[in-house]
Amino acid sequence: MKVTTYLNYSRTLIFCLVTIFLSGCITVNLVQPYDSDLYSNTESFYKKASALIADGVSVSPVSNKERDLISSQEKEKHPGHYKQFKVKYDSLLIDANALILRALASSGRIDLKAQQIHTKIENAITKSSPGNCDDLQKQYSNVSLTVRNFLDLKCMIGNWEKQHNSTKFTGGKLILKKANWEARSKTLFDGIIAIQKAEASKKDK
Repeated sequence: MKVTTYLNYSRTLIFCLVTIFLSGCITVNLVQPYDSDLYSNTESFYKKASALIADGVSVSPVSNKERDLISSQEKEKHPGHYKQFKVKYDSLLIDANALILRALASSGRIDLKAQQIHTKIENAITKSSPGNCDDLQKQYSNVSLTVRNFLDLKCMIGNWEKQHNSTKFTGGKLILKKANWEARSKTLFDGIIAIQKAEASKKDK
């Protein structure tokens, strides 16, 4: 997951300032003001995603061998099967969309095309499949870094779902192993803590 670090903030800020200076194009607010509701909602997202991971760890097989023992007739009824988690993935994607829209609404953009870009992103995140998140990052690279962080968050959940629904990644069973879920826990924690630190630093200032 490509969560923006402080170094990336500096590099991106310098690049964009130079670009704006040379081109005289759209002016954007790269670092938007602190938003307490956005901070709180991000924490709630973390708790919900952590609950999903805990469920996955509790019902998934430990090894490939254990997973291979699950028959084709039994796999869809298995508590670790993708079908048992689809509603939860969908719910997290909706929450990620809500965070993106909240970040957009509080970004304090000052360019003349703000509403146009806002509408395009809202339509894109509503209609796009999880795999289209990277395309969103490229297409809307001129939105605030906070918005881009939440686009990354949506990408993370979309990629999780994509893996879980992949016969290749799951040995043909659409069932993850415990280790897959445990790795997700660290990725989630690292991603959320980076976002929260960035947002908290704005409050301190």
